[in-house]
Amino acid sequence: MDESEIQELFKRLELKIDAGFTEILDRIDAIERRRGPSPKTKEQLVRTIRDFYGYRCPCCENVDILDNRGSPLATAEYDHWFSKSKNHPHQMWIVCKACNGQLETDEGFKRRSETRFKSFQERRMQQNHPLL
Repeated sequence: MDESEIQELFKRLELKIDAGFTEILDRIDAIERRRGPSPKTKEQLVRTIRDFYGYRCPCCENVDILDNRGSPLATAEYDHWFSKSKNHPHQMWIVCKACNGQLETDEGFKRRSETRFKSFQERRMQQNHPLL
């Protein structure tokens, strides 16, 4: 075998390995149980949106996700930032459907949104554990 044949063999092997890892991750994801937020967690997340974000999505800040009474609209979804089985307030936020869809499918978008998630969590913590 010459060097180009060896490189081609390694490329095919790498593709098979990548496909195998993807299949394993998909199976784990299917096994992992989605856990919705508790009423108390929902209350904390909604209150943070109401008090700090003017009823708008904290991710894009363009879409209203709460009605004028502070209740979630149909445009709102609870996003599990780390994993769908992690449902504590520090592991979630409430965002618009469009952002939630992108967070699930676009790793670049999720990386770019990380500072917004952290800012949301800081505000949630301020609200629930004030300095005074």
